[in-house]
Amino acid sequence: MREPLTALLDDVATRAATGTNQPSDALEAIRAQWLAERESRNFYDWRYYLVRYTGARSSKGDGYYNGTYDSTTGGFAYQRLRMLHGSNYNAYFSDALLHAAWVDGSLGSDAEEPSWWHRDDPGGQRVPHRDSL
Repeated sequence: MREPLTALLDDVATRAATGTNQPSDALEAIRAQWLAERESRNFYDWRYYLVRYTGARSSKGDGYYNGTYDSTTGGFAYQRLRMLHGSNYNAYFSDALLHAAWVDGSLGSDAEEPSWWHRDDPGGQRVPHRDSL
């Protein structure tokens, strides 16, 4: 864990020293470069979506839950990646990609925020339109 963090901090320091001196600009350049590399290989795993869409990494809850980790596929199956809205697995949660679409698409005036109780996980939650409520 220490080596990747050290490499990232060194990269940020180097970019900030040679650019605008703003760490946020250096981090955005690292993010853009990482995304471009994944896109050039058509490699869209769960990490790609969390990095690409700000709405998929909301600070609303206390973490993410998928249920299973599969090292042969590089981690989690994205379609089951859930954003918890509390501190335990009995909390409400959202599908991370659906939440990203709601946030990044500015759908708050047209649709309710996508979330549901753990027992009611539809596996493919649709966002209810405000007129249907």
